[in-house]
Amino acid sequence: MTTFAPHDTESRNLGIGTSDAATVMGEGYKTRIELWKEKTGQIEVVDQFIERAFWGTELEEPILRNIPKIMEERGFKFEDHKIRKDGRTYWADFLKVNNEPFIYGHLDGRIGLEIAEIKFQNGFSSKAWENHYVPRYFYWQGICALALVKNAPSWRIYSLCNGEIIWRTLHREEVQDDIDTFLSRAEEFWKKNVIEGVMPEPINEEDLIIAYDADNLKTTVIKPHAYDKLMEAERLKNQAELLLNRSKQLRIQAKLTLGDADEVTDEDGNLLYTFKYVKPKVTLDSKKVKELHPDVYEECSKVGEPSRRFVNKQKPEPEFEL
Repeated sequence: MTTFAPHDTESRNLGIGTSDAATVMGEGYKTRIELWKEKTGQIEVVDQFIERAFWGTELEEPILRNIPKIMEERGFKFEDHKIRKDGRTYWADFLKVNNEPFIYGHLDGRIGLEIAEIKFQNGFSSKAWENHYVPRYFYWQGICALALVKNAPSWRIYSLCNGEIIWRTLHREEVQDDIDTFLSRAEEFWKKNVIEGVMPEPINEEDLIIAYDADNLKTTVIKPHAYDKLMEAERLKNQAELLLNRSKQLRIQAKLTLGDADEVTDEDGNLLYTFKYVKPKVTLDSKKVKELHPDVYEECSKVGEPSRRFVNKQKPEPEFEL
């Protein structure tokens, strides 16, 4: 297979790339049905210019080549390995469907044998690193890269986030089971869903919107297990509403005891709560704008994505007998 540029949208449909790995595993930014429609050419993927992504690509090599210096400044011993930007397209020649490899990847670089992944993120992304050793989207990207480059002992991600480098490492021997699982799922997705044209099973509400056209919906008889789930969901919803109302009542009762106080401390003077006046909220009367300035209303209106609303049409039964 030939090498192609990472942003060549047409060539991306030749297989499953490292950026598709999380979606294949059900943990990506898009659903499996969306990915299936892209790979089978049912929807056209258009790359939009995003300035942050542009700078991320442009800064990959400078960040990569300065990694040893940063790591040494932090007190880590960094061996004198060859650092190189990697521009080729890697293909999994060991795994084929119809005699063609279907898993590919582009690597940001190599430091010795190790795969280096470079990310340029905004400050809000730091939360993801606090919640996960490696955020799940990046994790499966690393798993796919290790599957492609068999001589790489590890995959290390360096993320310039909020002005500092965050780095994490996946060692092959520790994640081999996940590599095998990914390869199995990717082969199933490519063979069954892409080659044979079978739509993946919907797994969330976004999938239901994509999978079933609004003009072809029908009436169905509810199955017992689905009805049981809906009844349990309704029960939990009612219980949550009761608890939320109780919570609001307790907060009001506590506020009433504060009187003219705008700050609350403990006995040692540590600030616990504030209860201050805030500026009145300004809202836009969209109905009036539409009436007085229909052209402005039209120009400034945004239409959201279509959705399917689930409504309980049964007569509500009293929760308690009186």
